[in-house]
Amino acid sequence: MVLGWPVLSLYVGERGEVDKLRWAFPGPLLPLQLLLEFGPALLLGAAGMEMARRHRDLRPGTLPFLLMALVSLPLICLVASTGENNDLAMRISLFSWIGLAIFGGIALDRIFPSAPPPLSRGTGIRAAALLAMGLGFLSVAWFAGGAALAKPVLPADEVAAGRWVRLHVPPGLPVQGSPTRRAPELVYLGGHPAVLSDTWAGRLFYSNPADFSRQMEALTKAFSSPDPRVSCEVIRSRRIAALVVGPPETEAFPLLSFPRPWPCLAEAFSRGTYRVYLVR
Repeated sequence: MVLGWPVLSLYVGERGEVDKLRWAFPGPLLPLQLLLEFGPALLLGAAGMEMARRHRDLRPGTLPFLLMALVSLPLICLVASTGENNDLAMRISLFSWIGLAIFGGIALDRIFPSAPPPLSRGTGIRAAALLAMGLGFLSVAWFAGGAALAKPVLPADEVAAGRWVRLHVPPGLPVQGSPTRRAPELVYLGGHPAVLSDTWAGRLFYSNPADFSRQMEALTKAFSSPDPRVSCEVIRSRRIAALVVGPPETEAFPLLSFPRPWPCLAEAFSRGTYRVYLVR
């Protein structure tokens, strides 16, 4: 928790932005969804927890993993996160998997007991286990060190534009940049959804390719049309509250390089190469 606090603070946000997480309405199909999602891991994990409750000798070292499962599994069922927090939801899901895997291993060991290996083989098995654990530790250290020391640096103007959007645009309203961006930086910086945040979003496992193509076509038409009425109509129909214009937008759509390209926009923020327009 201490080492992960910088990441957690990013998801929590600033100024009490708790609306990024909300209570979910599970519905009657939640048990079926849990069974399909976790399947045997859920059943074996529950069996392992019951065995550890009955047999005291199975409990040592299991408390952290029990807390992992007991905290993260209800969170997955009862709390819904926005697109900005999908990574956080994925990590909470991993906590559930780890906790269930530990207790599932206890259940399998009790159901299918194995004879202890000969003493001559014990040393080799321990060495192989230590090697695997060492490689796992190095991979985690490599990932954590890379994330901490080689973080990508975003332009200061883009960060300032995102901070302005986060503080001045009402929560939940879409804020649109160029749909041809390669990563959803504006979503993370501004804390607001977008009709299309980037081209990478179209390859996510939960995306709808037909919907992605339709939205991309509409936004490309809006940002490229010489007719302001067409552009404003598309923007308003998508309920876009603000438009962020920076180098990625002007390179993909030269029309946006002009000051106030359409009459339905009002410039509200400007710093360096970035401008934020409010849609009227």
